[in-house]
Amino acid sequence: MDEEKEGLVDRGILKALGAWLLVHEKADDLIREVIREGKKTPKEAKDFVDELSTRVDEEKEEIKREIGEVTRRFLKETGREAGLVTREDLQALVERIDSLEKRIDEFEGEMKIKRGKK
Repeated sequence: MDEEKEGLVDRGILKALGAWLLVHEKADDLIREVIREGKKTPKEAKDFVDELSTRVDEEKEEIKREIGEVTRRFLKETGREAGLVTREDLQALVERIDSLEKRIDEFEGEMKIKRGKK
């Protein structure tokens, strides 16, 4: 793997981790402030924490998706450069072979009909 690709993957992972850590830090700070200032009742604080937890989980899933997408693109590009065939390439070849086999079968059928007429 060349240095440019390694850097791309590293930056993507570091960005995702940084965003995740930032969300957690902000959540912790906000919870401490709310509790310290007594702005919420215990029920409101619990609801707030639950909502914040849901948001953190959503962010975490988004980060996972982004890391997955970066990884897929990286692997696809690296595979192409290494001369590997993708699933899409293979499927296109299978479809082409199927089409050619069908045309050959049709041609053979036409040839049999022509031979029978002679």
